[in-house]
Amino acid sequence: MAVLMLARATFPPAPTSSTAARRFVVDRLVEWGAGTFTDDAAVMVSELVSNVVAHAGTDAEVEARFDDGLLHVTVSDRSSELPVGLAAIPLDAPPDASHGRGLLILAALADAWDVEQTADGKAVWFEIGGRGPRPG
Repeated sequence: MAVLMLARATFPPAPTSSTAARRFVVDRLVEWGAGTFTDDAAVMVSELVSNVVAHAGTDAEVEARFDDGLLHVTVSDRSSELPVGLAAIPLDAPPDASHGRGLLILAALADAWDVEQTADGKAVWFEIGGRGPRPG
């Protein structure tokens, strides 16, 4: 029987928060014996928390759940402004552009992801893993 692993942390709207959130999630995954997810999860968490700092300007709440081989991470903020959809992101952005690729990265790395309006802001979540073998 699988055991649900759950961890939550809140990070301030500061330049160091994406690094701290990435470290938080990677450390939990290693503790939970889910080290195969660390690289992709670290990139996605870092992107999402960076977006909260840059665009929402509120605390970023990070929740990581690992259950039966499935990692589900949610990053929430207090801004009701939803991110720009994938269709509006220019695919011809210069390679040295400093922003504009967060959702593209999620779409490329996550097995599933979405954005949801919440009562006090929004939440962006992603999943990797599951019951079958991990792609790639």
